[in-house]
Amino acid sequence: MKWARFFWCYVMYRKDLGIALLCCAVVTAAAELTIPWLLRQAIDTALGEISEISLEVLGLWMIGVIVLLYIVHVVLLRIETHMLYEASYDLRRRLYTHIHGQAFAFFQRHRTGELMHRVTADVALFEDNAVELFSALPFELLTVIGVLVMMALTDLRLFAVVVLFLGIASVITGYLGRRLPTLRKSIQGIGALLSGRLQETLAGLRTVQAFKNECHELTRLDEANRGILQREVQQGQLEAYLTPCLTSWSCSEW
Repeated sequence: MKWARFFWCYVMYRKDLGIALLCCAVVTAAAELTIPWLLRQAIDTALGEISEISLEVLGLWMIGVIVLLYIVHVVLLRIETHMLYEASYDLRRRLYTHIHGQAFAFFQRHRTGELMHRVTADVALFEDNAVELFSALPFELLTVIGVLVMMALTDLRLFAVVVLFLGIASVITGYLGRRLPTLRKSIQGIGALLSGRLQETLAGLRTVQAFKNECHELTRLDEANRGILQREVQQGQLEAYLTPCLTSWSCSEW
């Protein structure tokens, strides 16, 4: 898939940071899974079912894990910041370098505002989605794997039920989410069209006012603006079906 190769290229823009981010995600997921286990041990100890470890020791272990989780999370976010914004810098540089290298006919086909939108808004969209890949996705995957392993060791029947639920949720979200990339691409395209028309209107504002052509120009802008509205509403309606599935999927981890 083109988008997967595109994101992978920028995720691996700094391989050293990518490896460090993955290590932080592993430690963070392990710490997140350790805290419920320590709580369980503390409850069993308080009820007298376990006597090998005192509550004081378990409390110190829990404080240590929480401090470690905080430190690693800070490091993870700092690494994520470097990866995200260095990749965004490189993407912007490639975009405006590519635009500058085009022939004159290219600029006759594309408005200035449209090209500016591509360099700014498209990169902003990349940043919004890349943050999920840089930190959230590795952490969530590792956490799910860890939870499933613990479930398998604790109760195989519970493990089978959760795996079945996750499989059904994945099929549903995969089916419902197929249109989202197309809608987002359409929104970005219409946004670029709106930016191009707005740039043309503002650049020729004196001419527009001289010929009393404001209504025509506003109508053209409204058409593009309404196109964005319609597609954003469609995107929101699709996400309304997806979000409960994803929320249930996250809750099922615990």
